[in-house]
Amino acid sequence: MKKYWLRLVEIELSVHFSPHFANTFSVSRNFTKMLYRKVVLTTKIENNLFEYFQKRIINEFRAETINEIKTNDFMYFDFNIKEDYLTLHSEIFTGISIFPTKLENSTKNENDSTEYYALKLICSENPYANFVTLQDGAKMGITYLLENILDARTDKGKYHFKELSTKENFSYTHCDICNGDIRTDEKNWISERIVLCVYCYKEYVIKDDYFDKLRNMKREEILEF
Repeated sequence: MKKYWLRLVEIELSVHFSPHFANTFSVSRNFTKMLYRKVVLTTKIENNLFEYFQKRIINEFRAETINEIKTNDFMYFDFNIKEDYLTLHSEIFTGISIFPTKLENSTKNENDSTEYYALKLICSENPYANFVTLQDGAKMGITYLLENILDARTDKGKYHFKELSTKENFSYTHCDICNGDIRTDEKNWISERIVLCVYCYKEYVIKDDYFDKLRNMKREEILEF
């Protein structure tokens, strides 16, 4: 019982929930108020939805249950995936959300994982129904696109706008986010390990609203490859 009440106090003091009339669909990125990322999966308050997400987390992501509390006013489910500790939370005013269990003490990887697993939960369970159209018309799985973006953002501040110097005799390479063609004799954004086209660098590395962009992309089902 003592642990239960401590958890109540921790949530009330540490998680800055928005009022029910606010736009709760964006990722929390105001680091003056919140030092961790929270994604609202849905504003609907239904027990079966919370259980649906919880079952997907356990079965699809093979999560280990750490702790679980359910009351009439809110529910939360702490879980561990590999080395990441995350929490699924339901509250009567804001809906169902996911955020790092350690809150302000969470790691960068746990914050990135919050967005990664949130996007997978938001998307259909059918992996063939989660393809989006990129700027050049190509199709890519949305979670694969997010993985590429998160990897590219780890080198933020290390990119240089220059031509790709290479000893190999080829004139094209590929952007590490969108997989589009890049001419090696043209300037693009390059770090020691990643090459990005100008568009992806601007939209997904410089800007911080990449998650909202992905969330708002129209997803479609692809049956043939």
